[in-house]
Amino acid sequence: MSEFKELIFKLREDPDKIEKIYEYVKTDPVTLSKMPDDTYIISDGNHRSNLLNLLKVDNIPSIIDGEFKLVPIELLRRPNGTIGTQGFTSENMINLINYILNKKPKKSLFEELIEDKEVDKKIIKSFRSKDTLCPNIFRRVGKEYVIKDDIRKKLLEITNEYLDFIDVEFFIHDIVLTGSLANYNWSEFSDVDLHILVDMDEFDNKEKEDSTILHKIVQDFFDSKEKVWKSKHDIKIKGFDLEIYVQDIHQEHVSSGVYSILNNKWVVTPEKTNPKIDDKKILQKGEEYGKQIDDLLSKMESGDDITKETKDLYKKIKNFRQSGLESGGEYSYENLTFKLLRRNGYIEKILDLKSKIIDKKLSLSNQ
Repeated sequence: MSEFKELIFKLREDPDKIEKIYEYVKTDPVTLSKMPDDTYIISDGNHRSNLLNLLKVDNIPSIIDGEFKLVPIELLRRPNGTIGTQGFTSENMINLINYILNKKPKKSLFEELIEDKEVDKKIIKSFRSKDTLCPNIFRRVGKEYVIKDDIRKKLLEITNEYLDFIDVEFFIHDIVLTGSLANYNWSEFSDVDLHILVDMDEFDNKEKEDSTILHKIVQDFFDSKEKVWKSKHDIKIKGFDLEIYVQDIHQEHVSSGVYSILNNKWVVTPEKTNPKIDDKKILQKGEEYGKQIDDLLSKMESGDDITKETKDLYKKIKNFRQSGLESGGEYSYENLTFKLLRRNGYIEKILDLKSKIIDKKLSLSNQ
């Protein structure tokens, strides 16, 4: 029996993995075109369609004319007109399965470099606007979108658990969903950005102008709680990672889509736009910062003191992003470059590097 067939037979006996693959395809639906005879031609996603077919899933998560639908597998056609989802290579299918299930196949250094390039290009492509809001999170009612009832209920439940974890009494002004999942530029890389809005001035009995230091202390407390919570929990909503954050209502937050979970309505209604995205410029800047971070990692492994260099680079990247947000908003070249670095793991790399530097500096060896 071939490796691929054996893998498929094993997957068929594992409902959890089938569900994981299905949920992945829901976050990255296949693209179909409807034909006069009510069948559908696969424009994009033949491997995904075929994988679900082999796993005996009846319906394929699809986008048709900008609308999300579940289409019976028997109605799918290949571009040459024949019904079915055949037309694939075992190698590509195995790589797709490994990618979805987070089992990375062994690759040469050259293959890894090529793959990194392709991942970066895919990330940049994800910045572009979709025709609809995420169908796993929102449903269409007339001309508007409202959050699905089960999603809203779950987010409120998560918020209550998080507030119990914080264990401090304060007034909640709102609970909102923001970020790309509250906008048309959602993708498989999106997070469920859940923000709990509070008024930092309410923590201080003095005049507002005297509360700057307290504000920072309170925000640092909430940030620390967030980090501890993340280290203890791995919560996903329809395959998307959850990010929960306590935000001051006076803090400027640049987002063109904000949905109130508390009041079940839009605070800022997103609009479909076609921003000009300079792929080449973003890739070049992202690679430049990525190389600097990799160089710092190499220097640390060689025993060099990179404390100042790391601190300066991290500050430079933060300021770079902030300047873009202030001048061009969330679609600015600077902000999209930062998102590229975050989604391909480089922001996490430099944060880990900062922690390792502190650990090394504060440790005392036996010698």
